[in-house]
This record gives sequence, structure tokens and C-alpha cells, in this order.
Amino acid sequence: MGISTKLNLNSMIAKLIVSNIELYHSFDSVYLFGSSLEDNTIAKDIDLLLVYSDYSADIVNDMKKISYVLEETTNLPVDLTVLSYEELETTEFLKRIENYLQLK
Repeated sequence: MGISTKLNLNSMIAKLIVSNIELYHSFDSVYLFGSSLEDNTIAKDIDLLLVYSDYSADIVNDMKKISYVLEETTNLPVDLTVLSYEELETTEFLKRIENYLQLK
């Protein structure tokens, strides 16, 4: 895969997530962050923050499905960070990352 193809992959990652938004039904908010959002950088992985309000067994199953679909489609490793809203506020996760895009 050439560099221009890899950079095009960066722009396609958000579109891929949105087009498969039904996979994220257990989560209230979905944020993309990391190298896939950086200009002129080839994504090394896909970093997602998934935020839920109520924990359920569906969360673990949905995490597996999300990872599988993204890894199979992009050939990139997927790094999922899963937090409750309380954990999100306590850790100030979004304040600590420089660039993110809310997709849900």
C-alpha cells in the first residue's frame, strides 16, 4: 500500500465508523482520536473512546464486533478505551488528548 493510499485510509476511518454506527448501540458517545486524525501522518492504529451510561453484557460483545470489523476492513490494530460517563469526567480523558472527533 502506497503512502497516498494510506493517507486516504486515514480519511476513510471516520466514514467507516459512521457507516457501521449500528455496531455502537451500547455506547452513548463515540470519539475517534490519535494518529488517524493527524494530517500528513499515516495511521498506525485506530484509537476509539467509547462512552456508556449503563453497563451491560452487550458492551463486551459490541467491543469484539467493533474491533473485528475495523481490523478486517483497515488492516490496522484497534485500541478501544471504554469508560462510563463518571469515569470520563473523573479522568478528564478528553482534556488530555489533543485532537478528537465525536462520531456519535
